[in-house]
Amino acid sequence: MEHHIERFNEGSAIVYLWGLHDGYCSVYDDDGYDDDVSEDEESQDPDRITTSRGRIAKRTRTRLEDLFLFTNAEKVTLVLRGNGPLDGSDMATRQTIADISVTVKRLIDFFGNRFAIEKWPQRNSHPTRSLRPYWNPPTALTRRDILEGRATTEQRIQVDVEIWARELV
Repeated sequence: MEHHIERFNEGSAIVYLWGLHDGYCSVYDDDGYDDDVSEDEESQDPDRITTSRGRIAKRTRTRLEDLFLFTNAEKVTLVLRGNGPLDGSDMATRQTIADISVTVKRLIDFFGNRFAIEKWPQRNSHPTRSLRPYWNPPTALTRRDILEGRATTEQRIQVDVEIWARELV
């Protein structure tokens, strides 16, 4: 899992790269553990993503809170970098979104339109995709589409983010 600030100029732009929560983190490689899954989570439906309370997820949320320090930045972009489709529908991206949803919601509230969240491919920075719409509140139409089984990926993740952003509060 990579994470670092790519560029920073006071009053300018910050790009913060973060690797996906794919079950492996080199930071913890030497401790004999290679994932962030608790025993309770292992017994759940594998298609059901929940916010992790494990050490990688907690550490990620804590590190992302450092972005609140850059109050003068014109633009703050959090980049989720990894494999899988750019729409974030893969399990690793969805788990990462679940784990950071509360903090990202707070960052959006704090920075407003100056905050962006994007998905970049692992090996190349283009093309990219904005994931910011996932933090928009689901509309009545979105909820109807979910119930009727014709929701788009964006609609499904919006509803998930609404739930994930409440789980840790």
